[in-house]
Amino acid sequence: MIAPHEVPIQAAIEYARGEWKPDAGASLRDWQTFQNYERSLSRIEQYFPGHLLAHFTRKNAARYLDFAGTIRDQRFVDVGEERMISRATAHKDLVHLRMAIRLYSENARLPWSPDPKLPPAPTARHGFFTRETVARMLMACRGYVIDPQTGTWKTVTVVDPETGLTTTRRFRHDAVTIAQRECVRRLIIIGVYSGTRIDASYGLSWRLHPARGCIDIERGLIHRAGYAEDVNKGKPRLTSAMRMQFLVHAKGWRKQDLARGIKHVLHQPRGESQGKPYRSFPYHFWWDVMTDAGLDHHADPHVLCHTAITWLGIDGYDVFVTADLTGRDPQTVRSYYRQWNLTGQKRAVTIGRLPVAKHVDVEDLMSDDRPRRADRYEPRRLNGKHKPSLPRAPKRRSPLKH
Repeated sequence: MIAPHEVPIQAAIEYARGEWKPDAGASLRDWQTFQNYERSLSRIEQYFPGHLLAHFTRKNAARYLDFAGTIRDQRFVDVGEERMISRATAHKDLVHLRMAIRLYSENARLPWSPDPKLPPAPTARHGFFTRETVARMLMACRGYVIDPQTGTWKTVTVVDPETGLTTTRRFRHDAVTIAQRECVRRLIIIGVYSGTRIDASYGLSWRLHPARGCIDIERGLIHRAGYAEDVNKGKPRLTSAMRMQFLVHAKGWRKQDLARGIKHVLHQPRGESQGKPYRSFPYHFWWDVMTDAGLDHHADPHVLCHTAITWLGIDGYDVFVTADLTGRDPQTVRSYYRQWNLTGQKRAVTIGRLPVAKHVDVEDLMSDDRPRRADRYEPRRLNGKHKPSLPRAPKRRSPLKH
């Protein structure tokens, strides 16, 4: 019989992989969650410094976090990009490993299982894009390129073959590249005007679906989950009203897509899969756009969610209204974004708002041997009686003289 500390980590991973794998008829959201688990467990199998349960210690967990800069992100392998995982992703891998070991220990009824205190998770980034930055991103989606040396839009000189005249215009990619970036342009607009997360955005359709979210143009609503899904399972996918800036764009997209028989908001533009949804978001298109817009690796798609909430706060929307429009918990909005909304405080200190304790000062509150100023205050009286404020009788008008 094998001692608990000698059980291979591989056994726990294989058991958890079989338990977490959804059924054939599961929703797209369940398969996306399993893909995240699968990528985490695969990285643990290859790079975690240890093979037994006894090796799952805080020291080895810290060493795995140090390996984050050398572990390749499998989401970009198909497009030939060399991108490494972040420390936040590596920390999530350790959390998934701990979940797998706990699941295996409960099933095998082990008398002991490792439960080390993991290193603290990296601080979450809550930056946001300015409106000028978003404008540059949308221009890059249309095929324009920022010159990294000058910081302005790249230009080219064109010679007219007939007249021989030379003209200078902005460089622009070909029509195929622009069509491929349409999904990024729509994702940016959906993100900054609704705060919808990326995993819910690329599954949106134009009609109600049991396992996909949809955009309801007639009612002005965005349903981030299918009508047969639990909106509170995992990350919340609540229904929200659409802001007018978003609704105007969505109406044009819907008219264009339905005329071509396309049912999905983010779809593949060309080839045999034209009009079909993406199985996973094409990150390589996103990073191509960010490069042409002159942005670095910090311009992650998730920043769009922070941008939407921050913009609403700067524009003066209430915390609860902001939470409803973006499908977030009001407590989360208040905890992380309340510094951007000072409208309520400014309204409370504007001119004309009198303090509640008008006739009480600090000196009165500190001493009890003298009457309060509110008690010393006496209204004006007339012959021992308070002067009533009665309405005056209207004056009689003199008759008109002819």
